Amino acid sequence: MKRKSKKRKSRKKKTKKDLKKKLNQILGPLVVILIILSMFGIYHSIKIYQPETEETLEVGLVTCQDLGCPDDAVYIGSANSNVYHNCDSSYAQAILPGNRICFSSAEEAEEADYHPAANLQVI
Repeated sequence: MKRKSKKRKSRKKKTKKDLKKKLNQILGPLVVILIILSMFGIYHSIKIYQPETEETLEVGLVTCQDLGCPDDAVYIGSANSNVYHNCDSSYAQAILPGNRICFSSAEEAEEADYHPAANLQVI
């Protein structure tokens, strides 16, 4: 009977050693992944929170006139849809020049059976 108890003790020791090895095998890569993720987060936070420079201030917003509309235009729509956008919207800027329809007011756009885009900021 004494031998059985020794075997059990040795099994427990092996089990603890195996657990430590498995834990080290798991924790090692996890630590590396966490370091990489934190470096990625720091890089992007620095990139996002850069102070404005003269170059970034000069860019400004795109106007309807920049897109080829008359001076009184404030909204732009596409001939292929019935949605109108602010001219500084990325959706408005993606409209092909031949498909652009310019509007001087929301009422004018709605009279032409256009409706405002979901992200439209009314001027």
